[in-house]
Amino acid sequence: MNLRELIDLNSGGPGSGPRPRNASLKGIPSTELRERRKSMKDDDELAKDIDKELWRRSMKGSEDDDIKCVIVKTKKGYLVKSEDRTKKLGGPYKSRGEAQKRLQQIEYFKNQ
Repeated sequence: MNLRELIDLNSGGPGSGPRPRNASLKGIPSTELRERRKSMKDDDELAKDIDKELWRRSMKGSEDDDIKCVIVKTKKGYLVKSEDRTKKLGGPYKSRGEAQKRLQQIEYFKNQ
């Protein structure tokens, strides 16, 4: 089954009228969206919708994406480190929210 058929299936079928943008992409795992997006042209409407959906998921912190980074509290503030804690990926940040925002940025660009 190709991606367009899967989207039609999620949105109610090809005869169900125009689909709301990004609505039918929500049930498809991010890993599959990324894989299918690699083979599309940049000017394709579906490719643009996939890019927007992947961006939304990265900013939301979607549960189907594995996070390979951690936030560590130190005396200086919050640090974003690799999962094995050998690499410093950002910080120090004054709040955990700032560190979480940086973590989302890392996850987004890691999947580009």
